[in-house]
Amino acid sequence: MKKLLGILLLVLVLIPTHSLSRYSTSKLEKIQDKKFEWYNEQVDKLNKFFDVFYNEHDCDNSMGAGLLVDFENCLYRHLKMSFMEIVGNYHKQLLRINHKYYLQRLKRAERESRLHIARIKTDRKVYTNFIVRNFKYWEKELEIAFEDIYLAEQAKLNEALESEKGIDVGETSGTAFFINNEGYLLTNNHVVEGCKLQKINYFNKEHDTEIIATDKILDLALLKVKLKPKSYLSFSKNEPKKLQIIYIAGYPLGKYLSDDLKIDDGKINALKGFEDNSNEIQVSVPINPGNSGGPIVNEKGQLIAIAVSGMSKEVTESLNFGIKSSAAANFLKLNKISPGISYMNFSMNNDKLVKLLEESTVYTFCN
Repeated sequence: MKKLLGILLLVLVLIPTHSLSRYSTSKLEKIQDKKFEWYNEQVDKLNKFFDVFYNEHDCDNSMGAGLLVDFENCLYRHLKMSFMEIVGNYHKQLLRINHKYYLQRLKRAERESRLHIARIKTDRKVYTNFIVRNFKYWEKELEIAFEDIYLAEQAKLNEALESEKGIDVGETSGTAFFINNEGYLLTNNHVVEGCKLQKINYFNKEHDTEIIATDKILDLALLKVKLKPKSYLSFSKNEPKKLQIIYIAGYPLGKYLSDDLKIDDGKINALKGFEDNSNEIQVSVPINPGNSGGPIVNEKGQLIAIAVSGMSKEVTESLNFGIKSSAAANFLKLNKISPGISYMNFSMNNDKLVKLLEESTVYTFCN
């Protein structure tokens, strides 16, 4: 009876030292920069994890004959579950920090429990100070590692995107396409940026173009050439949809690969682009240097989007983006150009689609 009473008294004494919210240190702060939105989302996840871990465990009631050992095992189960559900078990470095934290606490808990069973008096203040220091060290170590991992990854993603939006192969080449029979073409701003004389190659003949307007935010450029094209692309009147079949035409790697127009097919993966850009769609079709400015069309040959960038394959696969035709239509209207709208209700066969794209899509370069 006296032994049982001693255990109960010890439990009552030690429970307050495990009130985790008492040891909460400063939370991770967000970066006030739009390009770090993705990082800020991860910050929210870690801070949410800390809140749950501090306040929602029920391990005080789990202490049995093993006393502190039972508490630590319960706490670690709670840690692993909440961390997996909120942050995710993607980084071994973070998981190793969590496991090391558990082992340190468990080792000390086993020692305290053995001393109590042996009826050796311990200094509760020493144990409490150990728990506090251990907890703060773990939290800070987790925060530092978290920042290092996600800032490094964010930097890689931004660098990859910027490099893909930079100058294409040949330093000044890309793709453009006709939007009416008056010689107007669309391409990307980054294809023509810094160029004094932009040219196109149309059916093996070079033609000088005039840069009419550009938009750095949308990454669009409007060109004008003195010729009447054999065909041009009309804009789809329908909004893009996920899993919609699409085709992309362009000159990946410029003429270093070949001067033949390349056409590929795929699907729309998402209706927003990088950093929740609502002017873009994400597509499964590979977009390589040289594809920039090329048309992305539906099965009817109607313009859905303009190819703009693809993530570096060293970072990830199948993250490719196109500027929505609706955004391009607004750009044209601001420059007094009315885009043609197609009301065709049936799909083209492959031969007709290829013919349309070959007669409306051009290789463009800076002289």
